[in-house]
Amino acid sequence: MTKHHFLYPLLALCLLACGVWIAKQEIAQARAEERSKAHEDSIKQIEQQRQEFISQLEAERKKPATVQTVTKFLPSPLAVGSEIKVEQLPDSPVPQLVVTGDAQKNLQAIQSMEIDHLECKKNLDACTKERDQWKLNSENWEQAAKGGSKTHRLLKVLKVVGCAGGGAAVGSLGKWKGAAIGASAGAATCSIF
Repeated sequence: MTKHHFLYPLLALCLLACGVWIAKQEIAQARAEERSKAHEDSIKQIEQQRQEFISQLEAERKKPATVQTVTKFLPSPLAVGSEIKVEQLPDSPVPQLVVTGDAQKNLQAIQSMEIDHLECKKNLDACTKERDQWKLNSENWEQAAKGGSKTHRLLKVLKVVGCAGGGAAVGSLGKWKGAAIGASAGAATCSIF
C-alpha cells in the first residue's frame, strides 16, 4: 500500500468535516438572524404602543384641567365616599382643592399611591440597568460569534497557517504531492479544532 491510499481518504475526510462545519455555521447564522429580526419587530411594536400612549397623554395635557380630568389619572381611587372638589373657602382669597370624606382614609390612599409610584420608579430604574447589562452581554456574544477580538482571530489564522506548514513539512517527507496534501490536511484539521 502506498501513502496515497491513506492521504487521499484523509484529505476527503477533512474536506467532508469542513463541509459539515460550514453548513452548521450557515444554519446557526440563519437562525440567529431570524431571532434578531423577530426581536427587532417586537421592540418596534412596543415602541409604537408607547408612542401612541404618550400622544394620548399629550392630548389630555392640552385640555383644560378639571377635577374629573385630573382624578382619572390617579393610579388608585380615593377612599369610598371621598372626592376632590374645587371650593372657595371663607378664609382663602383663591379657590382651593378640597378632599372630602374620612381624612385618615384619604391620607392612607394618597400615601399608598406615593409608595406605589416610588416602587414603580425603582423597578423602572432596575429594568433600565438590566437592559443595559443585556446590551453589553449581547455585544459580548456578538463578538464571540464573530470569532472573538481581532487579536484572537489573527492568532486563530496564524494557528491554521502553522498547522498547514507543519502538515506540509510532514507531507514533504514523501514524494512531490505529499506537501500539498499534508498542508491541506493540517489546515483543515486545525481550523476545525
